[in-house]
Amino acid sequence: NAYGCATGKYSDKGKIGYPYCTGDTIEVHADFALVAAQSRDNSGSKNHVSCMTCPASSYGSSATSCTDPFTRGQIFRMVCDGSVVGVLKEYFSDLLYGDNDFSMDEDGTFSTGTSGLYQRWTVGPDDKSMTWTTHHDVVCNGLCDLRYTLVTPTVDFGSSVIDSTWWTITNYYETGE
Repeated sequence: NAYGCATGKYSDKGKIGYPYCTGDTIEVHADFALVAAQSRDNSGSKNHVSCMTCPASSYGSSATSCTDPFTRGQIFRMVCDGSVVGVLKEYFSDLLYGDNDFSMDEDGTFSTGTSGLYQRWTVGPDDKSMTWTTHHDVVCNGLCDLRYTLVTPTVDFGSSVIDSTWWTITNYYETGE
């Protein structure tokens, strides 16, 4: 898809129950058109769920604009709006990941402080849009498959102006966005 990961539809072929994504795949929760997915259907023989996979081989890249010499080594800061929810997002990011400042490493990881929880990035074909996936080797047994982040470039992407906004991010969870 445009955010660098493959999306497909999984069905349990009409079995009674709730279809779910298997293996190292992530259930797509909303904004289905952005990732070429379909919404969940739990009805009868046509039940299905859309699943996304970002193979380990797709994490990072030394050939994309996200890691070119201009970007490599740059420190980025996650800044949310000043609402209560925005302040809480920044607080929890700092608490869970160790910092709100990060840089993108060529191996597809972020350089931040760490609590065992870490994120990896996969870049889309436009070399700007990305999917960020969350990982924890113990708690999630690797991939935390109930959340992901879509990263969309802004018109200021690549600007050398300090404090310019290069991307907007939307986090998706099993319970919504």
